[in-house]
Amino acid sequence: MVAVGDVHGDLHGLVGILKSAGLLDGRLAWVGGDAGLVLTGDYLDRAAGGPDVLDFLMRLEAGSGGRVNVLLGNHEVLNLVGDLRYVVPEEFARFATPESERIRTERWEERRRFLAARAARMGFEAPDGGEVERRLWDAEHPPGWFERREALGPDGRYGSWLRQRDAAVVLDGVLYVHAGPGRGEFASVPDLNGRVRAEIAAFDRRWAELGRAGVILPWMRWGEALQLVAEEADLWAAVDSLPPDQVDAAALEQRPDDATLAAMRELLAHESWAILAPEGPLWTRVLARGSDEEIRLVVVPALARLGAQRVVAGHTPSEDGRVQTRLAGTVFLIDTGLSAGVAGRAAALEVQDGAFVALYPDAERVPLAAAASSPAYASPVYDPLGGFDPGAAEAFLREATIVEEREIGSGITRPWRATLENAGTRHDAAVQAVHACEEKAERPGARRERICDSWRYNVAAYEIAKALGIRGVPPTVERPFHGRDAAFTWWIDDARTLASMKERRLSPPDGATWNRQQWVVGVFDELVYNTDRNQGNLLVDPGWTVWMIDHTRAFRTAAGLRNPALLARMKLDPALVARLKGLDAETLRACCEAYLSGDERRAVLARRDSILARFGEAAPDE
Repeated sequence: MVAVGDVHGDLHGLVGILKSAGLLDGRLAWVGGDAGLVLTGDYLDRAAGGPDVLDFLMRLEAGSGGRVNVLLGNHEVLNLVGDLRYVVPEEFARFATPESERIRTERWEERRRFLAARAARMGFEAPDGGEVERRLWDAEHPPGWFERREALGPDGRYGSWLRQRDAAVVLDGVLYVHAGPGRGEFASVPDLNGRVRAEIAAFDRRWAELGRAGVILPWMRWGEALQLVAEEADLWAAVDSLPPDQVDAAALEQRPDDATLAAMRELLAHESWAILAPEGPLWTRVLARGSDEEIRLVVVPALARLGAQRVVAGHTPSEDGRVQTRLAGTVFLIDTGLSAGVAGRAAALEVQDGAFVALYPDAERVPLAAAASSPAYASPVYDPLGGFDPGAAEAFLREATIVEEREIGSGITRPWRATLENAGTRHDAAVQAVHACEEKAERPGARRERICDSWRYNVAAYEIAKALGIRGVPPTVERPFHGRDAAFTWWIDDARTLASMKERRLSPPDGATWNRQQWVVGVFDELVYNTDRNQGNLLVDPGWTVWMIDHTRAFRTAAGLRNPALLARMKLDPALVARLKGLDAETLRACCEAYLSGDERRAVLARRDSILARFGEAAPDE
């Protein structure tokens, strides 16, 4: 498989690198045999050869026996919606005909009449329409502008073909896409491609509807049309907000119907569309400009859903004109600025038998050794235990040698981070040795009870979570530390706190799965009576699993629930409900007698009964 990034109107550069890759002969015929070719988009703009590139790709695709995949880039979408700001003047001239001046004059007059009528309808001042405005308009619409706009339209030579192209493809475990997998709103590659096609089709329909309704002229530039739509939508939103007795009946006769207003609002929400969203698959820059941590948070769950282990993308030119890799060969960035309009160099990526090689002109081949082995984040689900099962992780925490330690906090709990090593394997643990109890009332008017901050509760929380089949509490064991008993908790690598995620406005890729995890957190905190849950002790790993840490202030002896109203908004997996039923006194004694008093265990069972009652389940017989 050979992949080529952004072409931007440079047929010479594209042909040259395809010849170097052995896919074309001197007559530009396909000689790649069973090899495949993927082009990750951006064939238009920045140089004058966009039509030549599209003509060539249409022929190549047809003559390759299905071995060529031509994907959409953001510049194709820009042209399809009428945003032509990146088209160079020389390319417009290529579409000019002897009729171009007549067409330009007719369109100018049509626009002038349209804007005058619109101003009268909406109560605006009519535009000047004089010689100065005409000169500016002519500069924005040179000869050939309208012909090119039509060629990229739904029925045009290039527009109709591009509207049939995919935005992504997975081949041999590699996802090829223009900019990246996005923030993960797609369940599969067919879902992604279907969404892109559906949104382009919906845009075409809405654009035509607004043209028929007289809100815009169908051939208008994207920016001009969007401004007219925004002005009209704002006007009627203001009118609709007024009391009926303050609205002139004659003015209401000019109000667009509800379907037209809905089309206007939909167009104005274009940044939420997959085809135009800044973080979407055609626009995101996170693979090229994000930190490794940001890339992991996006790529790992997305690749798992899309059925791939690696991703190849273009979109952002590399500074040195060479193919780039991120995350030890999980991500390949192949926009090297091939086009003369970008002033980089031609390049391609060859993928064969698990080996990845960068191809450059003059037959230069550069093996990308870091990618030849398994990628750092290739597994379908991020594994926070690093290949250990929970039992093996517990044994490691108990038995491994402490080779490094440092204090990481302050206050009464004073946690530490210890690096453990056993048989050449290293991993960190969070260590808490606090155990302080006092008799007090938790709130004014409440009865006094024995309240503790204790490492023991970390172990008890893990053991109870394990009994309930809840994965979201890291393995935790008892072990001496600095001459005191302590809890050693498995350190979740590369995780963010929920607080930091919200600060950076990172959204989960799968809302339904995210909600289910939040419900489990809520129910578990009620069960163990955690008084110190906050967004700093909820961690989210690169696979978007939520981890509950720091339970030193849980397990009060209060039999009631802390926040019973929260349970009314939750739904629980029936399997978890069944396991809650099975959490009896003997189970708690067996797992947690060393860490919880009898009163604390009885309080857990009382709260369990309240939780089951909230979900309409009878408590088990004791």
